[in-house]
Amino acid sequence: VTITATGPVDVWFAAGFNAQSMADTPYAIVMFPDGSVQERKIGTVSEDHHDPGTELATQVAVASNTVAGALRTVVMTRALAGKTPDHYTFTNVPSVVPMINAIGAGATLVYHKVKGPSHLVLLGTEPLCLCVGSVGATID
Repeated sequence: VTITATGPVDVWFAAGFNAQSMADTPYAIVMFPDGSVQERKIGTVSEDHHDPGTELATQVAVASNTVAGALRTVVMTRALAGKTPDHYTFTNVPSVVPMINAIGAGATLVYHKVKGPSHLVLLGTEPLCLCVGSVGATID
């Protein structure tokens, strides 16, 4: 899997997979202004407490970390299968994965300044079947 994330150069930003809120306690990848990356299992959440969770064993490998103006783009690779049950396991078939994203107010991982749910569309690596009746074709 290749993951490309772009966010502000001067604060942390993150993406959590298979979730629509922190209450779903997702696997998340956090990118920091110093260029470091953490994988985390988000902890429990209540109205007055947002637990950043537990740092997980590293599975992503940073392929590049570039800054252009006010934006940092981090390209990472990792295996489809999660390293532990707390790491998200991606699939190589077309799917839509709910996700959350957040941008911090500073370099330290504390409460986010901006957050929101989204969806990630995965096209997969298997040939896509274009079938009409009994006649079919594939896009590889």
